[in-house]
Amino acid sequence: MDDRFSLRFQSTERRGEVVAIPRSGLTVGRKPGNTLQILDNSVSGKHAELVVDPEGVLLRDLGSTNGTRIGGDRVLEKRLADGAVVVFGNIELVFRDAEADGPALEGDLLESAAPAAGSAGAGLERVDASLIARAGKRSPAALVGLGAVVLAAAGLGAWFWLRPSKASSAALTAVEPVPGNLLATGYSFEGDRDAFEALESAPAAFLPNANARRSGAQGARAELAATEWALHRSAAFRVGAERVIRASGSLRTRGEVEGRLGVEFSVAEDAESQVAPITAWAASVRTGSEFTVTGIQASVPPGYAIARVVILARAVGADSGGVVDADDISAVEAPSPRTPAAEISGAALFLHGDPPVAAQLARVDRVLLTGVHFTSAAPGAISSVLDAAPLSARIEGGNILLAAAATPAPTRIVLRVEGALANGGIASTGKDGYRTAGASSERDDVESLLLGRGADLVRVGLPGPCKVRGSRDGAAVLLSVELGSHEPKLLLQLDFSADKGAAEDLAHAARGAEKKGELGAAMSNWRALLDRFPYEAVLVEEAEATRAKLLQQGLAAVRDLQAEAERARFFALPNMYSSTRERALAVAVRYAGSEVEADASRLASALEAEVATLRRDEDRAERGRLSAMLGVLEKSGAKGLAEELRARLAQLEGRQ
Repeated sequence: MDDRFSLRFQSTERRGEVVAIPRSGLTVGRKPGNTLQILDNSVSGKHAELVVDPEGVLLRDLGSTNGTRIGGDRVLEKRLADGAVVVFGNIELVFRDAEADGPALEGDLLESAAPAAGSAGAGLERVDASLIARAGKRSPAALVGLGAVVLAAAGLGAWFWLRPSKASSAALTAVEPVPGNLLATGYSFEGDRDAFEALESAPAAFLPNANARRSGAQGARAELAATEWALHRSAAFRVGAERVIRASGSLRTRGEVEGRLGVEFSVAEDAESQVAPITAWAASVRTGSEFTVTGIQASVPPGYAIARVVILARAVGADSGGVVDADDISAVEAPSPRTPAAEISGAALFLHGDPPVAAQLARVDRVLLTGVHFTSAAPGAISSVLDAAPLSARIEGGNILLAAAATPAPTRIVLRVEGALANGGIASTGKDGYRTAGASSERDDVESLLLGRGADLVRVGLPGPCKVRGSRDGAAVLLSVELGSHEPKLLLQLDFSADKGAAEDLAHAARGAEKKGELGAAMSNWRALLDRFPYEAVLVEEAEATRAKLLQQGLAAVRDLQAEAERARFFALPNMYSSTRERALAVAVRYAGSEVEADASRLASALEAEVATLRRDEDRAERGRLSAMLGVLEKSGAKGLAEELRARLAQLEGRQ
């Protein structure tokens, strides 16, 4: 078992080194203590772990900074298959399973299968290894078809069987070129190599198929079982700022499935900070036997320079799937000024999709928030954005109001705080006041989120007390807000000039109250400043320091009174009790409205009760003494003195 699984280095000076994965699994990281230590700055201290179980090996990212990738796609958790290329930061390794059914498909394994020119197999030059890898996700029937292609590649004569006849070729619709198409090759899925690539983390894949064509000899087809989905991505192409990408394609569906066309934008690999891709989706296509031309016009988001056209196929039935065909995909770039949905204080909110279901907040070319959407799906699920509610945005009261359609009512807000903003810190306010939050945290009854600081500060006002969960995603933080019964909306505050004036007023009132000895009022004003304006750094520092000083002074005064009360108890002196009680009441007045007032008031009440008890005990003893004296006087006949004692006893009885 210990020798079954292994990792082989594909890069650095350790290239070719093989590391066995023991039965107990292993951890990967830069720091000592990891089972597999990799001394490279792109690898986090504790980067990832591999867990061995009866089903094989599960790879799990441990919140690494530069991420863990399989086949170019970033993953948080994924089961490994033999031959999988795993990248930790910039370090590439290959996973091997010695008990796999057949050899792993790596690189151009089948390149040598190309027949010689003029042979019986001439015309089929090679079988792409990525095609075979994608076919592994399909049905057994698809694998049989793939086997025929491999046999043809080996020159076994299958090419003649698969090759269309001249009559069939004459009946094909010619592929119409699109002027300025950025997908210069492969946009109609002609030829032996598919210029698109499958998303490896998807449970299904698109494959070239003659029956999926709208024009030319073939199109691309995804065959889906229930709950499955597939994503086909074009080659990346560079795009400029202030541009729009007009993507178009023909989709056809059969069964309980939908197809979508979209444009995925990402930052350049050498960008100063890496942020999440943004995808603008066209409306869903659900047709019968005919192709539907669909498209989207997507503005290039600020800070992004790379684009791809993406095709999505998704099963939407609970118990069944279907087929999605795609053909004649194009992308054309045109100049277009950016038109934000709302803009204020140098920051702009952009909405993406048709209809728009996701929002992005940016300041100049610095991305602050991405993927803001209202949904009922779990964060990270393929349906999270695809089933999100349409968005609208407007300026309201000097802030940006972002709202979602209420039908069907979404139950969650998802937003990704990018590194430029997350590095400034994340905090929240609620019924328990201001509280800082770690990247992975959870808090109930949150009323607003405070993201970043200084010029990049963003306050996200929630529609009511909500539960908020946070999780690390590389340098960014993914936040999920449970809406409950609240309206699907949020308020983005970026201009804090009015707040600064209000915070200064509270600070002025606090300082004045302290000078007048109204320490409780001073503490209350400082508390209000911390709760309402915790982002005014200079005033917050003064508020925290001054409030802490006054609190300590007040609690020290209460402790001194408690010590004096103990002396009064020891000597059983009612007058000392009363004096201490009066001083406790005075402290409570000075610190009215603060924690000190509560402590001082409790002490005064306790002293009052103890004084009453002590006086009752003294009166009882005095009554006993006077009663004894009265008996003696009555026996001796001293009627006058006896009458005076009776009056005194009556007075004491009335004080009970």
